[in-house]
Amino acid sequence: MGRSGTKAARRALSFAYSPPGGDFVKRRLLPFALSLVVALGSLASYALGGPSDEKKVTLLYTTDIHGHFLPFVSVPTSKDADKAPKEKRTGGLAAIDAKVREIKASAGNPVFVFDSGDVMTGHPVCDLVQDGVVGAPLFKMMNAVGYDAWCIGNHDFDHGRANTAKLLELARFPTFSANLKIEGDPQLKVQRWQILEKGGVKVGVFGLMTEHLLEVVGREKVAGISVGSCAQAAREAVAALHSRCDVIVALSHCGSDEDVKLADQVSGIDVILSGHNHQPLKAALHGKTIIAEGTLRAAKLGRLDLTLKDGQVIAHKGQVLTIEHRPAEGELKTVLDEVDATLGKRLGEVLAKLEVAWKRDYHAESNIGDFFADAMRDHAKTDVAFLNAGGIRENLAAGNVTIGDVAEIFPFDNEIVTFELTGADLLQALEKNASAAAAREYGILQVSGVRYEWERHGKSGKVLKAEVGGAPLDPKRSYRCAAIDFIAVDQHAKYLGEGVVVSKLERLAVLMTSVAQDFVRSQGQKGPIRFESDGRMREKHGQP
Repeated sequence: MGRSGTKAARRALSFAYSPPGGDFVKRRLLPFALSLVVALGSLASYALGGPSDEKKVTLLYTTDIHGHFLPFVSVPTSKDADKAPKEKRTGGLAAIDAKVREIKASAGNPVFVFDSGDVMTGHPVCDLVQDGVVGAPLFKMMNAVGYDAWCIGNHDFDHGRANTAKLLELARFPTFSANLKIEGDPQLKVQRWQILEKGGVKVGVFGLMTEHLLEVVGREKVAGISVGSCAQAAREAVAALHSRCDVIVALSHCGSDEDVKLADQVSGIDVILSGHNHQPLKAALHGKTIIAEGTLRAAKLGRLDLTLKDGQVIAHKGQVLTIEHRPAEGELKTVLDEVDATLGKRLGEVLAKLEVAWKRDYHAESNIGDFFADAMRDHAKTDVAFLNAGGIRENLAAGNVTIGDVAEIFPFDNEIVTFELTGADLLQALEKNASAAAAREYGILQVSGVRYEWERHGKSGKVLKAEVGGAPLDPKRSYRCAAIDFIAVDQHAKYLGEGVVVSKLERLAVLMTSVAQDFVRSQGQKGPIRFESDGRMREKHGQP
């Protein structure tokens, strides 16, 4: 993949040190020839990018935005229970747009902005229709940010092939996927690979789609589309791009775990920017390939600075940038204002009427906890569901329930995941929850699908009996469970217990906020909601 280097200088050097002989040549022609070497060498170096032939380029990257264009809201912990800590807002496309402009102004070298797929699904904006295209605002936002390329992801087909074709027409940047096989109509504006050039730096880019596409998207939505081998497609891309560019970049929607395997199978890929498995990975070398996976939902911005020479990466520096929220400007502001005008009305949409106020409880069962734990279990179709009390941020008085109300109850970007627990581990998780209630040490888990009775022993809790789905809990069988990712992935030892094994974990790529809104709407269609706690976590009193 390397370039030939300073060939003109080497030819001049050969001529200078092969004179026909004689003192005249040594005294007069040799100095002249040496001067010629210097001059030609300088010209050759100038043509190839500088005295050292080195080039620098910056890659900025995101992945799995899932409609999340707004800033991420977090609340720092506080030891003062009476003082509510100030919310912190980071990420979102306005912040990314500002950071991209800042980096382009200061980098001093070409900057490329890439995305690794799944722009769609996960936020109400993904369902907005503009100009007959579902999700159009998202791609208008990406146009405004100035993305240079992306690879398509599985969720970008969620509104069907015809709508995907319209989204790709809206994009002012190319869409890549080297292993998608597309037949029939409508045609999709997808390229296998291309060389992008800025400031004299040529970046060869190709895309990859997970080979499991047909297992994670309804087949009717991708009719006429199949997926080939990632490794074979990557080999073909490298062969086509080899020696024609300074660096080869793969935009992959396969997951960084699969991309590590790909790097072992295919040589010649300099950088793989991964997406799909929602496991951010800071840029790191795997063999001769740099692999990085961006942070989902536009929460952070990945940055990779490369130093190139003779078609090789000779140095790299990877960063994951936390970006503070900033007001939108220019073209992006226009798009966001249009979305706000539409979504603002939608957030006021009445979903149901509430007859009994929802009131949360940090250390015990609550009616709002029961209701929304049921919502999660109903959506995931599992035996059991868990929802942390601390993730429920607001009470709600009786009266109308709007989309905006539910968004305030669940302001965080928590994704629903499913997993399996053995009956023995499920019992341990229930005892951990009972102990947390006894010690009042953190917001306990609200539950659905399981009922248990427990007794207090100082700051510990002991489960006396437990049922799942109306039958006694069986320690020897496995139970399918649902929870938000914060519980099952980030803090499972804290909430479920040390030694509890979370197996067969699957991410549903849907946020708790969305699930909650759908459930309130469906229950509201049956009439006013009157929901009381039902004693599914009952403490047996009178114990020491």
